[in-house]
Amino acid sequence: MATQVPGNDQILKRLDSSFTGLDDQRTEQLKRTRTMQTIKDNALKKEQARLEQKYGVDHPRVKKIAARIDYNLGAFKELDGEIERSEITVPEFDVNTWMVHGRVLDQQGAGINGVTLALYDANGQVESKLGFACTDDRGYYAIRYQVEEGKPSPFDEETNYYLMVTDSSNKLMHKEIEPLNIVIGQVDYRLIILSDVVCTPPPPGRDAGGGNNNGDIWSVGGTVVYDDNTPAAGLIVSVYDKDLIFDDALGTTITNENGRFSLIYRSDAFRDFFEKKPDLYLKILDQKDNQLFSSKKVFRAEASRVEDFEIVLKRKKPK
Repeated sequence: MATQVPGNDQILKRLDSSFTGLDDQRTEQLKRTRTMQTIKDNALKKEQARLEQKYGVDHPRVKKIAARIDYNLGAFKELDGEIERSEITVPEFDVNTWMVHGRVLDQQGAGINGVTLALYDANGQVESKLGFACTDDRGYYAIRYQVEEGKPSPFDEETNYYLMVTDSSNKLMHKEIEPLNIVIGQVDYRLIILSDVVCTPPPPGRDAGGGNNNGDIWSVGGTVVYDDNTPAAGLIVSVYDKDLIFDDALGTTITNENGRFSLIYRSDAFRDFFEKKPDLYLKILDQKDNQLFSSKKVFRAEASRVEDFEIVLKRKKPK
């Protein structure tokens, strides 16, 4: 009996099925981890209540547990976000398709539902042939364009298009700085973080000891440029407080068209019994989540209420 060799289509279907199975397993493992962490957190809260009754709320052991519970709140947020991402179903894709997909988030990392995304040319005209997409309750979107097999693409691969986000009233909420090119067979990913208000840090030199600290407001700002002195626009900047065991995520923002960024946070995001000032460091990612910069090894110890960074990135040379 002759052996039947599977064709390319059958092989691809089997691979797709395998990857889908792996994604499902990962989601279930994340959910199990979330459940175990919830059980541990509940146990910590019971121990906190017991120690408070025995020693009082100001005892170091009680404060240490309270700090751990506060940290768990941030960890749960990150874990819930990862579970949410793992449950997203990416549309089917083949060699005759171009697609851009991603998520639209607010400053807290929650998905924004019901905003519209479309592609515009350099003159600000919408490219209707590419269609549009609306975000779901996770903030996920996908714009696909497919050509018939064997036929050429009607789009010039050198033409730049820009992804724009509008609300239900057609008000422009965001425009991507980095262009997209319609290359059949290619998938692009864009993470978009929206901010209704751009926070500008107060003037430098007004530290906690300066008599005017604006209450409990701490701010980080700065400028990111490339080594050719052009602004690094549209990059994701995350700010952290470095700790001995678990680092605290203080917030995430995005650089504007001038490469500027700014972020406001409060002391409850980092402060515990032993720490009065944060040890700051930054991470900078591009829209594809590639890390471009980290200052973790040269963090800014005991940062003041207003900190400003000047960061120069090495621009990648085209291959």
